[in-house]
Amino acid sequence: MDYIGRSKFFKAIGLTIASLVIFVGIASVAPKTAKSETVEELQAQIQALLQQIADLQAQLAALEGEEGTTEGEAGSLYCYEFTRNLTVGMSGDDVRALQEILIAEGTWTRPDIGATGYFGPITKASLAAFQDKYAEDILYPLGLTKGTGYFGPSTRSFLEEQCLLAQEEEEEEEEEEYEEEEEEEEEEEEEVTGISVSLAEDTPASANIPKNASNVPFLKIKFTGKGTVDKIVITRVGAGSTGDFSYLYLYDGETKLTTGRSLNSSTHQARFTNLNLEIDGEKVITVTADLSGSGAGNVDALQITSADDITADVEISGDFPIRGNDMALTNVSAGTVTIDKSGSVDNPKVGQEDAKLSEFKLTADSTEDIQVERIALYQGGSVSRSEITNLELKVGGEVVATAEGINDQDQVVFVFDTPYEIEKGNSRIFEVYGDIGSGVKPDETIKFYLDEATDLKAIGQRYGYAVAVTNNYDSTTANHHSLT
Repeated sequence: MDYIGRSKFFKAIGLTIASLVIFVGIASVAPKTAKSETVEELQAQIQALLQQIADLQAQLAALEGEEGTTEGEAGSLYCYEFTRNLTVGMSGDDVRALQEILIAEGTWTRPDIGATGYFGPITKASLAAFQDKYAEDILYPLGLTKGTGYFGPSTRSFLEEQCLLAQEEEEEEEEEEYEEEEEEEEEEEEEVTGISVSLAEDTPASANIPKNASNVPFLKIKFTGKGTVDKIVITRVGAGSTGDFSYLYLYDGETKLTTGRSLNSSTHQARFTNLNLEIDGEKVITVTADLSGSGAGNVDALQITSADDITADVEISGDFPIRGNDMALTNVSAGTVTIDKSGSVDNPKVGQEDAKLSEFKLTADSTEDIQVERIALYQGGSVSRSEITNLELKVGGEVVATAEGINDQDQVVFVFDTPYEIEKGNSRIFEVYGDIGSGVKPDETIKFYLDEATDLKAIGQRYGYAVAVTNNYDSTTANHHSLT
């Protein structure tokens, strides 16, 4: 409220009080012979003016940000520091505090008026009802059985006791809340004390695998708990040799976590470092392998030998070794798919939508038909990964796979909802389309290519395993499209 508004408001209160004084004066000097009905009328008008004052005071309290007290808040109100006895005709903050207690206690006889700060008949009657409510503590010690409506030492003492009780209850509640929070934190700490490692229920069963097969799942590891795994060491075991393998990989679903790792010929181990693998709940990691063209008749398995083979920021537990099933290498060879650069691609424009970004050809050899399930293309250009979105992979103008964008490994991963089949001895041309962001600079480049053979997964329909990949669409400048 502005200054003028407040002035008018206080003038209204002043006029009302002045009117009340005049009426009271008239009533006090009225002739003894005045009719009783005239006196009653004057008293009614006085009561109306008192009501008006109360209403104006309530409005003033609201304007000053003072909110009414609701039942149940008496605990804190008890703690007002009363320094005097109170009776009819008195006014002040202490009277208002008493009235708020009476309102909260439910003994206030005129809830339509509220606390006014003036001790009148309403306050007296309400206080008497309050004293009756707590007669055992307030009245009986004084030999009284009925509330007096006088706010004296006995009532004040009762409120002080209630204040102490309210404070104790509040402290107990706070202590209980604190203890509950501590218990919850302790339970959380007990629940999350580290990472438990185990063999996943769907780890691959023992099988006969053709030579040259790629991206063959050997082991699935389940991590349970909360923490960050930085290193995993995989060990080859069984009646085989390290020469049976070309590379090992770690996959989180369809996402490759690192580049391929070869097995050390002495330790038979492959080390995967700098993983920064976040575990929060459960996560299953798949260990896959590209097989060499040798080793027919050999039997191999992959395992994590001990907890020391996993480095994390929390404790690692599990029933080690965590070993996959034996895989026997056969004397037959899986088919091969070859990927080559194809055609020419025009430079896209900044901000262009559905721009053609790359083109390549897949050719199945004469061994077996293939079904393409996944292809992950690396973006080796200088354009920020966030500037290339809404990617589509097309064959003959038909969309066969999509991806929202480029992942943290700078790859766009196309996973086919329906595997795309290429009959043995045949080829298909694939085109990559996407939207170019407006933040791309004219001299920045876009370069899509197949970084590793395992990034192309095509299942041979004769032997049932991913075929070998011949990659002629790699990082070599002549083997991919470079767009600016």
